[in-house]
Amino acid sequence: MQKSYCSKDLEPIWENKWGDKAFFRHDTNLSEGVITLINLSVNLKVEKVIPDKQERFIILKLSLEENVIVLINIYAPNDVAQQVAFFKRLTQ
Repeated sequence: MQKSYCSKDLEPIWENKWGDKAFFRHDTNLSEGVITLINLSVNLKVEKVIPDKQERFIILKLSLEENVIVLINIYAPNDVAQQVAFFKRLTQ
């Protein structure tokens, strides 16, 4: 989910309502932020979590049997100039 309007103190509520694991990156409760919801009953194993210091994305490295799955949840800026700077930063 993107544009999640969540804050650190609400994380347990999100996980409780979802009923499984959730991974959060949130700037403020009014902007940006992403939440990735994972249903661990699928036997996914979370190998690594890579958070963005600017709270705009989260990368999850998961394994399912012998397969590696990488999920990237990005909430990019709306402004074109900011998008260019954002994606340029990601590629450096």
